[in-house]
Amino acid sequence: MKKKTLSKASRLQSGTHWLKTLEAGLRPSVITRRYRKRYNVDHLTAIRDLIELGIVFPDGYYDMVLKTYNTNVAKKAAKRKERKMKLEDYDNVFALWKTIKGFGIRSVDDSREGIERFLKWNPGLSVVAEENGEIVGAILCGSDGRRGCLYHVCVHKDYRRQGIGKTMVVWCMEKLKELQIN
Repeated sequence: MKKKTLSKASRLQSGTHWLKTLEAGLRPSVITRRYRKRYNVDHLTAIRDLIELGIVFPDGYYDMVLKTYNTNVAKKAAKRKERKMKLEDYDNVFALWKTIKGFGIRSVDDSREGIERFLKWNPGLSVVAEENGEIVGAILCGSDGRRGCLYHVCVHKDYRRQGIGKTMVVWCMEKLKELQIN
């Protein structure tokens, strides 16, 4: 079972007390590893939290970790591409919708025929995010000629917090701007 991640404020409050229980003289890297495990956070988040809690890291350590993190994010983003949604994507997008808890699917509007109508009415505005040939995100974007609307904005749960949703929203906004719709 996956541990729940606490909010930053809760982690810092709990972390203040937790640090007092640690034996003296531990290296910052050991504290970081234990913090990550205890609070279910990534390396960069652990270091940021621990700096706020007063742990001193060697000069340049944070910058080195940040550079590694940014390199890894860039590598993941390079494997991913955003492109115009096509009707051929329907089955994969619909399967993605069904994996998202609480996602409302309407029988008529979200049927293959409903999405085909939507895509024809709003050509080139909707987007999918693809990674390694798999659709991991989608947005239906439409317009009434004056305003743009985003529907069914979704990213697969395993790919969240990587900027995919933001990238797709920006993609849609740029397409709407091309039509002079703000």
